[in-house]
Amino acid sequence: MRVYPEQFADHLKAGLKPCYLIFGGEPLFKNEQAIDRASFPLNQARF
Repeated sequence: MRVYPEQFADHLKAGLKPCYLIFGGEPLFKNEQAIDRASFPLNQARF
């Protein structure tokens, strides 16, 4: 499923998936933001 960076935070609120692949033609900063958003709930869940 494709989720765009501006939708990623809402996507994570619905629950974590087993695997995420983050890529794209966006500047690296946007990809880093997406990774930061994903790592917060993972840290909360003690992964």
